[in-house]
Amino acid sequence: MDLGGTVLEILEKYPRLLEDGKIDNEIQNLKALTMSWSKTIHDILIAVNGRFRGHKCNPVLSISKEIHNALKEPIMPNPLPLTLEKLGTQILKSKLAQSSDGISTTFKTGGQFILQQLVAVCIPKPRRTSEEASSSAKRRRTRVLQTARDIISGGSVQVQLAHEIKLQKDHKELQQELSSLQHIRIPQGDLLSLKANMCFSWKRNRELKCWLQQYGIHTEYEAKLRSQQKAVINDNIIAEYLPFTFPDEVNGGFVVKNAACVAVRSLHDKVIQQLQENEDAGKLTWHEGLIPQGKVWIKIGGDKGGGTFKQMLQIGNVQHPNSLSNTSVITIFEASDTIHNIKLGLLRHQQQVKELMESTWRGHTFDILFGDYEYLCRMYGISGASGRHCCLYCDITKEDMQLKHSKRRPVHQRTLDSMKRDLDNFVASGADPRNAKMYNNVVRAPILPIPLTHVCPPGLHISLGLFLKHFNSLEAACSELDMKVASTLARSEKGQGEKELGRCCQEYIQALRAATHLEEQAASWRTNAEHLQEQLTATLIEVGDNDHPLVELLSESVQESTQKSKELTSQASQLRKDAKLTPGQGPLTSALDSFLQEFKVQRQVYHNKSFVGNHVHKCCKTENIYKLTSAVVKTVKQVCPTSPARLREAESLAAKYSKLFHAFASCHNLYNLAREMEEEDINTLENNIAEYLAFCREEFPKESIPPKMHILESHVVPWIRRWRVGLGFHGEQGGESVHARLNNIRSNIRGIREATDILKAVIETHWIQTSPATRGDH
Repeated sequence: MDLGGTVLEILEKYPRLLEDGKIDNEIQNLKALTMSWSKTIHDILIAVNGRFRGHKCNPVLSISKEIHNALKEPIMPNPLPLTLEKLGTQILKSKLAQSSDGISTTFKTGGQFILQQLVAVCIPKPRRTSEEASSSAKRRRTRVLQTARDIISGGSVQVQLAHEIKLQKDHKELQQELSSLQHIRIPQGDLLSLKANMCFSWKRNRELKCWLQQYGIHTEYEAKLRSQQKAVINDNIIAEYLPFTFPDEVNGGFVVKNAACVAVRSLHDKVIQQLQENEDAGKLTWHEGLIPQGKVWIKIGGDKGGGTFKQMLQIGNVQHPNSLSNTSVITIFEASDTIHNIKLGLLRHQQQVKELMESTWRGHTFDILFGDYEYLCRMYGISGASGRHCCLYCDITKEDMQLKHSKRRPVHQRTLDSMKRDLDNFVASGADPRNAKMYNNVVRAPILPIPLTHVCPPGLHISLGLFLKHFNSLEAACSELDMKVASTLARSEKGQGEKELGRCCQEYIQALRAATHLEEQAASWRTNAEHLQEQLTATLIEVGDNDHPLVELLSESVQESTQKSKELTSQASQLRKDAKLTPGQGPLTSALDSFLQEFKVQRQVYHNKSFVGNHVHKCCKTENIYKLTSAVVKTVKQVCPTSPARLREAESLAAKYSKLFHAFASCHNLYNLAREMEEEDINTLENNIAEYLAFCREEFPKESIPPKMHILESHVVPWIRRWRVGLGFHGEQGGESVHARLNNIRSNIRGIREATDILKAVIETHWIQTSPATRGDH
């Protein structure tokens, strides 16, 4: 029966009261009705007004008016009369009958927000306790609780349920409750995911199952778990020994040794499997149109860490494409990332990547993207950062990088075709590496045929490299100021003349600069020797003749570069020793490290005192920049309070580097975004980069513009404009985190001797961890 019919039935029960005029009591009862019923009852009474036209008092309209006015008064806490109880019950039953679940319903509140509604959940009063109730009654009560939890949590049922469990303060009480439950079953796939993420062996997993059974928690049989693992692996892993090259620590040069290599058998099948599992889990997304319909973004990248080189795969069409859980290793080998080793380890991928680019999945074509710039030069055959044309994206020279755009010579963007022409000309000229600069430093063919327009600038490594450069610059400036402070303190103690001390101070500073310059030259020769050594290795393996003219030429070049590096290093060391320079030991440079530790930033001692990504992001915060630069002024005030000249220098230095770090942070915080960027954001980034580079060239004219700074200046904004997303979306952050994950897996593997079997077990566990089929949201 509808609501109007219900009210009409109630009114028909009292015709005598209406005719005798005994309506006052009923009006008072109806006044207690809630405000939300006012309009409804008014409309209903108007609808049934004709039914009482024959009565001498015709009370309906007057009743409606009285109710409408009375319901504007505050709700009274007194119990409702029986008439209104029946009316309310009937209205609630009618609303529940119209609801989808028969348990909950909504009422309009009449408030200022149209979408705001009052939700009512019907909970019948139980006649028996749950201990005495039947199974069907318990199921009905559970359904009511689930409905209420879904409503009150706004859809976040699992979070709400977890919070309810956390409210159990007494651990023993919670264990007792779990023990009292008759039946709990862990959802399918979750135990396999737990085994993989906790790096349990099958033996430990069986022990866990026995422990869970003590509390009535049931899990799948081991045979079922092994079947699930087999489905994820899909017989798509191949493990073998390959002849990789290693440095010869005794005699110099290199040696060839067999080392373990594990790789995906079919890259196409692995990509399709990941897409299918993500779709079945409801995790595929096109990011609200950011990825064009009909396209699937696939990212492939590589990095060396933990003693192994890893080639990785990521699906771009998920909510967090750069996350660790979305990063799958598709090739791993236990050797360094030299040219020969990468080419050998990725040999089977050359054709597979090409086939993947030409294939489709349910009508969707693939865009293959590439990340991690650190090994891209090797992948695309560029001679390296020491070459004259060291940029992967264009043929600009190192000299022109230092200049403003208006003063540069014309620059052309590289393509696969242009690189092929340069390589053909290089080979035709005799392939002499000393002449590589004449052919844009292209000395080898690309290992994978991925267009350069799909190679993402390495946002993470740009940030790491540039922040380290600026911090080292600040440290060097503090070292110079340390020397000046030391001279000032020495004069006050020994009473020497200002002129003499000034000369001594300049000698300290000039020795420091000369030693630093020699060390930079030595590093350049050392890098050149490393690249030549890689070319020598690749050439010797290809021609197989130690007396080949090109092999002899490369050997001489390696020896020459190595000897030059050693000589320069020795000169710098002797210069520092004679001048008794101890960088980093002065009060100012020591203060920098102290303030870094204050906000928990630890430099990596065994990696040239570099920083990690999270530390760079932390150091780029405004308050931390202020703390870092103000440490210089604070320290000078403490150690040299009587020298206004030194204090002015410290204040000038702090202001200069504060502007530098703020300019860098304004770029870093924008280009590393992992979301879609609007045109306004891109224009802001473009302006910030221009201001940052202009400040660097103006305030630090003697410092060079490295390739990473050039990439930031010339290639980051065009990439973001093309793909409409920050570098954090396509960047290499996920790959950097894989090393620790795989090291953790390997440390828990026992009872396997063969290196290939160990590496295969590591990748199998890793694939389980990253499989959407086992990575549920339970």
